[in-house]
Amino acid sequence: MKIRYWGTGASNGIPGVFCGCKVCQNARRKGGKEVRSRAQILIDDALLVDFGPDTYMNALRFNFDLSRLTSLLVTHSHLDHYYMTELFNRKPPFCRDTAADALAVYGPPELERFFDADDALRHRPPSDIKGMHVIFNALKPFKQVRIGGYRVLPVPATHATESPFCYVVSDGKSTVFYMEDSGLLRPDVFNALASLNLKFDLVSYDCALGTSDAVALFGIGAGHMGLPNVLKTRADFINAGMLAPAAPGVLTHFSHDGGNIPYAEFAPIALREGFITAYDGLTVSI
Repeated sequence: MKIRYWGTGASNGIPGVFCGCKVCQNARRKGGKEVRSRAQILIDDALLVDFGPDTYMNALRFNFDLSRLTSLLVTHSHLDHYYMTELFNRKPPFCRDTAADALAVYGPPELERFFDADDALRHRPPSDIKGMHVIFNALKPFKQVRIGGYRVLPVPATHATESPFCYVVSDGKSTVFYMEDSGLLRPDVFNALASLNLKFDLVSYDCALGTSDAVALFGIGAGHMGLPNVLKTRADFINAGMLAPAAPGVLTHFSHDGGNIPYAEFAPIALREGFITAYDGLTVSI
């Protein structure tokens, strides 16, 4: 399985759109790995996970033809992961001769409701919406679905939307846990996941707070993690027998608000703890 990190930033990206803080100004000056678009990944050039406002430019810079995309998996309904207005561009005359007749969107149940209520779309006639050829598939916690060549298991995330999900994705050979935009898993969720006897060959962790402790700052229900929380989560996975030997951990979804956030500062710290620090364009194969 090949995972390409198109975006590795939080909701405002780095540099933040209007932000002049030290982290953001550093990213503007240095560019490269310091610049982070909104978080999303592409699995095997087949399954796109999340659809934020940077999708169009990310597809161009990573040379991916979105007209071929048949499956989209969305973690939650925040706009940095679900920029629903862009889907209108699937309708003619904005869209012709696509290789994919329809785009299947999988994710929390509220995605279709939010799409129907979007200000840019709700005054359109029904024929316009139908012409987009978008098929919504509402997922349920711990109810595995088949998406193309993958088995996908939605796992409730700890985050401030109606039904946020992390995802376990398996191609039959490798299994990835994409734990992005989530704080610590609730005990009931962790126990339910552990009971499935899964072995993760890679875990991608939210690390929005850098070296800061999200729980110390925001409480046990924090919707993101920092490195201390990631270390705890990895230890819990190991103790539960959920990590395959030498399974890599990748850290992503960075905000400018945490400790040691610049890539040049954070990556060596993470490496000492055995983690890969994601950057826009990173490819990991397992």
